[in-house]
Amino acid sequence: MFIARAETRNFDFMAAGNTAEQALDALRCGWIRHAEATGASIPVDEIIEDAWVGEINPGMCIFDRDFVLCDEGGE
Repeated sequence: MFIARAETRNFDFMAAGNTAEQALDALRCGWIRHAEATGASIPVDEIIEDAWVGEINPGMCIFDRDFVLCDEGGE
């Protein structure tokens, strides 16, 4: 699974997908819906350009955009 994450001054967006592209597409959709509802003015292309994408597997943790490898029990 892939996680895509984007931050603005006021909001933090996270999306998931089976591929990096799918995660970014979900992030794009979420930003567009947010912008339509709130009038947010940051262009979607800027959000996607600045987004972080990483692959995560069961038993892994993301901390400050880095991965922490845990055992199978997540400890």
